[in-house]
Amino acid sequence: MPQEEIEQKEKKIQKLKGANEETNKYTRAAFRIMQQYDLEWTEDEDYEGDWYVALEGDTVVGGCIVEEKDGQMWMYDLAVLPSKKRQGIGRRLVNRVLKDHGEIHLTSTADGQMFYRKLIDEGRNIVLH
Repeated sequence: MPQEEIEQKEKKIQKLKGANEETNKYTRAAFRIMQQYDLEWTEDEDYEGDWYVALEGDTVVGGCIVEEKDGQMWMYDLAVLPSKKRQGIGRRLVNRVLKDHGEIHLTSTADGQMFYRKLIDEGRNIVLH
C-alpha cells in the first residue's frame, strides 16, 4: 500500500477527549459496536480514558478505549463493525493508540489473541496479559 494511502487512512482515526455534542455522538456509536461483542458492557461503566474511533465519512466503524491504570496504558474493548472486519481498521486503531502512548497493555479473547500476537510479532509494543 502506498505511503500516501496509509497516511490518509490513519487520519480517519480520531482521538476523542472531553464531552461535547460531537464527541458524545461518536462515543455512543462506538459503544453500540462494542455492545455487539459484550452484552455485559453498559454505557454507565466509568471509563475516564480516551476514546478512539475509526470513521468512514461521519460514520463510526470501530473504536476502543485507552485508560491509565497503575502507571500503564491499558486498551479496552477494541471493536469493529462486523461488516468492516478484515479491512485493517483494528490495526489502524492499535497503531494510533501506540503512536500516542508508545506501549499498551491489554487482555483479550482467544480470537483477539491471534490478532495481537501477530502485531507483537511485527514489533508493536503490546503487553498481552
